[in-house]
Formats: sequence, structure tokens, C-alpha cells
Amino acid sequence: MKRKTAELAKIATTIVALLAFFALFARAAGAQNWDFDARTIGLGGVNTLMFALAADTVDYGEWKSGHRTEGASYSVFSFTRKIGQGVGAALAAYAIGLGGYVEGASTQPGSAVRAIKTAAGLVPAAFIVVAVAIIALYPLTEDRFREIIREVAERRARDAPATRLTHVGVVDPAS
Repeated sequence: MKRKTAELAKIATTIVALLAFFALFARAAGAQNWDFDARTIGLGGVNTLMFALAADTVDYGEWKSGHRTEGASYSVFSFTRKIGQGVGAALAAYAIGLGGYVEGASTQPGSAVRAIKTAAGLVPAAFIVVAVAIIALYPLTEDRFREIIREVAERRARDAPATRLTHVGVVDPAS
């Protein structure tokens, strides 16, 4: 369910990004930015689902390796998001700069306007298409994930020592 929802959110966001790309060329200066509002809704869904999928991969990693490493998993997830955001911002700035953007100018040359529109519409759509292809290859279906969770729970129950609570609430392994 999460994987399909992520795919649909990314496809919807791609469609809106492509529409935005073409709408940006047809829009008069100062017109309503409906396309950015719509894209933000789609990206909000995608960003929410990413954290759910990251949690699933922690469980998958425990099933695969026998070790639960959520600290390492989430730190790598956070690090790659930050790198992606930094690289994305730099690429957008470079694209606009290559288009001839003039800082502080009241009007921009046509090449700069095209670069801005491409960086705001076409480039994000292309990256989202790549993300849809990647998520389509995501190996955890809902059914498979339920099996993995069941197996992990069985392994934990089998491997856990019998425990009892003492009168002060400290867990004490039973002999």
C-alpha cells in the first residue's frame, strides 16, 4: 500500500511539474502560482511516505541481518536527503546562472526566464520520473512486509531470554 501510494503521489507530482513547466511559459508575470501549490501537496505526500518506507527498511534490515540498526539507517537517510537538497539547490542555481540570470535586475533576459522555468518544471519532473522508476523496483510489497514482520517477531520471541520483573521494576533474567 505504501509503495503504491508513493508511486501515485510521485506520478501526480510529475504530471503537475510537467504542467507547471508548460504553464510557466504561458503565464503572465504576476499570475497565480497554482502549479507550485499543487506540486507542494504532492511532494508533501511523497515526503511523508518516505519516512514510512524508511521505517520498513529498518525492519527489513533486521530480518535480513538479525541486527536492528535504526540509528545507522536513519542517519544515512538524513544525510542523503541533505546531500540531495544541497545538490538540487546548487544545480538549480547553476542552471539559472547559465541562463543569464542578472541578480537584482527588474527584468530578466528571455534566456534566464527559460532557465528558471526549466529548473522549476522540467528538471524536477525528470527527477521524479527517475524516483518513480526506483520505487517501482522497491522489493517490499505489503504482503511480503507482513511476512517479514511476523518472522522478526518470531525470531525475537525465540531468542529472547525469559524475564521477570523484580519488586523495583528492574528486569531480571529468570534462571
